[in-house]
Order: sequence, then C-alpha cells, then structure tokens
Amino acid sequence: MSDPLHEGHSWIGDHRLIRQIGDGGQGVVHLAHAPSGEEVAIKLLHLSLAHKSDSRRRFLREVETARRVAPFCTARVLGMGLHDGRPYIVSEYIPGVSLEELVRTEGPRSGGGLDRLAVTTISALAAIHRAGIIHRDFKPSNVIMGPEGPVVIDFGIARALDHTSPGTRAIGTPAYMAPELFTDAPPGFAVDIFAWGCTMAYAASGQQAFARNAVPAVMHAILHAEPDLSGVPDALRPLLARCLAKDPDERPTAVAVYRALTGESDPDPDSTGPTASGPLRGMSRRRALVVGGLAGGVAAAAGAISVPPLVSRLTAEPTPGPATTGRTGSAPPFGRLLMGPLVGHTKAVRAVATTVLGGTPVALSGGEDRTVRVFDLAERRQIGNPFTRHTGPVRSIAVSGRIGEPTVVSASDDRTVRAWELRAFKETGPPYRHRGQVKAVATGRRGGEPIAISGGEDRALHVWDLAEGRKIYARDADHSSKILSVAYGERNFQPLAVTGSEDGTLRIWELADGRPIGDRLIGHTGQVRTVDIGHVDGTLVALSGGLDGTVRVWRVDTHERLGSTLTGHRGTVWSVAFAEVDGVPLVVSGGEDGTVRVWNLRTMRPVGKPFTGHTGRVWAVCVGWLNDVPIVVSGGQDHGVRVWSLAPPFP
Repeated sequence: MSDPLHEGHSWIGDHRLIRQIGDGGQGVVHLAHAPSGEEVAIKLLHLSLAHKSDSRRRFLREVETARRVAPFCTARVLGMGLHDGRPYIVSEYIPGVSLEELVRTEGPRSGGGLDRLAVTTISALAAIHRAGIIHRDFKPSNVIMGPEGPVVIDFGIARALDHTSPGTRAIGTPAYMAPELFTDAPPGFAVDIFAWGCTMAYAASGQQAFARNAVPAVMHAILHAEPDLSGVPDALRPLLARCLAKDPDERPTAVAVYRALTGESDPDPDSTGPTASGPLRGMSRRRALVVGGLAGGVAAAAGAISVPPLVSRLTAEPTPGPATTGRTGSAPPFGRLLMGPLVGHTKAVRAVATTVLGGTPVALSGGEDRTVRVFDLAERRQIGNPFTRHTGPVRSIAVSGRIGEPTVVSASDDRTVRAWELRAFKETGPPYRHRGQVKAVATGRRGGEPIAISGGEDRALHVWDLAEGRKIYARDADHSSKILSVAYGERNFQPLAVTGSEDGTLRIWELADGRPIGDRLIGHTGQVRTVDIGHVDGTLVALSGGLDGTVRVWRVDTHERLGSTLTGHRGTVWSVAFAEVDGVPLVVSGGEDGTVRVWNLRTMRPVGKPFTGHTGRVWAVCVGWLNDVPIVVSGGQDHGVRVWSLAPPFP
C-alpha cells in the first residue's frame, strides 16, 4: 500500500485527505484538512521503510526531538502518529511553488530577490546545524517560495531513515550531493553547504552547476570537474566557488556564509575547517535528528535516490588534537575548559543561556548585580553595555524568537519578567508583573505563538503571550511554597511545563488550559531548586535537582521515577540541563561544591570527571553549540562565566 486514497482511505487519524501532493522514495505526501478546518500536509512513510518496530519508534522519537530547531526554518510540525502501523507526520502547509518550479517557469532570480533568497536559506541552514542536524537533501525543490518568504522543507528525513539502510549508503539527489556522499566517509554539515552552493547557482543562472546527461556523469563531474558558475553574478561567484570545494574542510560554515552575505566579514580561509565538514569526529553516523517541515505546496519527497559508495574516501579522518573554538583542529576533548572566566558581573552569576545573534554564537548571563550581559563566544568578550532595567537580582533568563534575531526574557526579584530584543537591547513592551519575586522563567510555544512561563513567590504559574505582550493566564500552582524553577516541553506536540518548588515537589502542567497533570512528584528531601525536560530513548522525562544534593529523573507520562538517583555533588544541586550528544541523553548539573557534572541518562552513571574551575558554587548551567561543538556554559558565585566542551568521545 503506497497511497491511502488509492486504497479507499480518506482519513489519516482525524485528518481528512484532500489530494496527494507528492510521492517519492521515502513517503507519500497529502494535503489534508485538520479537525479545525486548517489545511495541513501529512507525510506517510512507505510500508517498506516502516515495518520494523525499532525504525518506527526511532523515527517518531527523532521527529519530536527535532522540534527544538527554530520554527522559522521550516513548516511547523503539528503532530505525528501511526496509520495502519506506518508513521506519519502532520506539518503546517506552506502554499507556494518550489524554487525549482519558479526558476523553470519564470527564469533565474536576480538582484534583491536573489540576495534575500541566499540570506534566508543560509540562515535556516545555520539554525539547523546549530541544532546538530544535517539536512542531506537541500535542493531547489525543497525550498518553497511561500507567501512570507522562502521556507526550507523536508530536511532530516533521509538522515533519520538512514538508520534502516545498511552500511553508509548515500541518500539524496545526485546533482546536489557533495563528493563525500559518494564515498564511505561519514557526512557532516559541509554536505549542506555544497548543496546550498549548487542550489544558489541554479537560482542565479537557471542551470545546474554540474549539469550532465546521466547520473553517473553527474557523479563524476561532482567528484572531479569544476562547477559551471558562468551565469552567477560576479559578487556571488567567489563565495559559491568556496562552497563547492571538493574537500569539505575547505568549505565555509553556514555562519561564515551568512556573515559574508550580510557584509559582516569576508569569506576568508579562517572561516573554513572541520567546523564546516561535520558535527564532530564519530558523531555524524549516529546524531540523526529529524527536522519538522515535510511538505509545502509541492511534492517534497520526490527525487531522492539511494546510491552505494562508489569510491574510497576523499580525505583522511581527522585526528584528535587541541582546539579551543572549533575553527581549526578537531573537536576539543570532553570536559576541557574552552574559555573563562568571562568577566563583567560584579556579583554572582545566577542564570545563563545561549543563542545566536546575527550568525554569532553568544552566551547570556544574569546576575545579582541586577544586569543581563551578552558575551561573544567567538571573540570571548562582552558585547555592548549590559541590560540594566531590572531593579533586583536577575534569577533566570530564557531565549525566544527566530535564530539570529532572538528575544531575551529575564526574571527578577523586582517582581517583573522583561522581554527585550537582543540586537537592539530594547524592551518589546512594558514588563510582565507578579505579586512577588520572580524566581524562574522559560519560553516555548502555545498554539504556534511564542510564550513565556514564569513562577515565583506568589506560587502561581504565569503564562504570557510574547507576541501581543499580555498575560494569558495565571494559575494557582498548588505548591505550598514559592516556585523556584520552570521548564518547558512538549508531549505529542502539546505544550507542557514542569515546576519545582521550595516545598520539595514538582508539578507537570498542560499549558493549553493551565491545568495540572496528575499529582505532585514527591521524592526530594528538600527544596527542588532546578528542573528541565528531556528525552531518554523516546520517553519524555522531567529532570530535577535540589537541596538534598541529588538529581532525579521522572517519567512525564506515568509520574514514576526513571532509573536511580544521581548522586555525587557535595551540597545543593542548583541547576540542571538536558542534552543529547552523539545520540546519548545526558544531564548536566551545577552544584554547591563548585563543580559541573555530567551523567549518562541511559546508564545513570557519571560521564568523566567533574568539571572544576569555579571558585564557589555553580548557580547555573546550560547547553549550547560553539562552531558545531556541543558546549556547557556555567555561571557561578565567583562572578564568572565559563565554557566547557561536551564533545565526544566520552570518557
């Protein structure tokens, strides 16, 4: 069975099918009506790829994980499920023609239209790569010229399905595949840069960079011939030539391309290196996360083929060696201090976060000195003046908005939550007010719109609409004391929150209507100081740390404990953060003892030795990326911010 409509089925789940809009080697795509009447796109995996239970579970888990990617990148994922045992994904329907069809019918793009296309698509790739995802099938037919601008679709599906294929079989569309995809070398982020270069060459000239009459001839040209860039504007040609280098280490990163296009820097040799060619040594085979947007106004699944390795590796494997920022050499060893202390605060750092500002990775920190500061992680320096609108200690910060242009949300003892545009250091509106000190804030989405969730002394769960600048609701959290921590997550694509309280309990909340889910989670013998949400082999979990010096893991669906209690800190656990690196679920914690510790959530065992360097308690930790290297950012009582490598292989 390949098409439910052909088999007499007019429904998938509670979605009524309208018509088929795509059919390819991976699945069939339908336009459908959701129960609300909204038009959506549904991609159903072919039966031949979905008959193994492990493959189904892995696919659905990875799609859910991939929703961490910035939503501006693609069509928003709305749901997922099984139809006659076959996984399907429901996504936002983006009306419009593909870039391929537009060029074919109206001719090459030029001028401002070409510039906007290049910047928009490379920004999306930068966001995808920052989440540790390789698209692997970027091409003109996967760029939809939607009513609000170009949208990248269908990324990550081939990478997820690659788990069901033997060996290292390459999946993609030959004319846009990098040379290393025709070999047994593990693919990295640089394959997307090559495909982007091919796509922009097509958009600018109307012809493929490696046009030939047959697939074998196309492969040979990609491996051995120079690209045909004769129709590309002079200003863009040198950059595309670098993107189409045979050696993946010679291609610039997505961030470097973005900077070149926007005039922030020139595409010089310093922007190339292993950071362009892959996530990390040993990571690319297993770190397969699926990005959500599967179909737009065209058949996004068509045109992909599977090609066995044809030639030996183009280049040798990189060898481990020292590195600091990832621009040269291989990934820095796990646990290495990459930078710090980053200084500027005059009192303890109570909160940290990471994001990307105009293509530059940055760390944010909030402190008892009532300021929020921004540090350029590439230059290792503070950017601009601190944000000083709070009149009390800053207890928590979170990031919302689109990649490159983030909105920062900060919570303070001054009873306010403030939202501000990071680039302009400008508040988006009046502060959101509590009836007491605000101890925690998180960001997420509700009904597709950005929200902030906050808690504090008034024991209530507050939900704020960041787009309209208003309170949605406040609910009595049924905690007997103040809320000290908040985390955001999603279960079956429905938003939820977890709160941790001074009363030693956790609560899980359905954010659609603000109702609690089940009873309180009880287990800590003191205050719950910190919470986060993550996944362990497809199971949604809440993580908590507290005054009792332990980290605990809870199943969100059953409220039961998962695995053993994680111990090792001498004193309070002040902060926890979830990460998944190289397919391994991890929890990172910061404690009273001045250490940062990492545990494997699959084995419930510590990973390596504690990270040491802070000279007082570690108040806050978060996980991010620096030039494709996973990192931990920590802030402490010593007023400093430090950055550590979380890169595999793990000890």
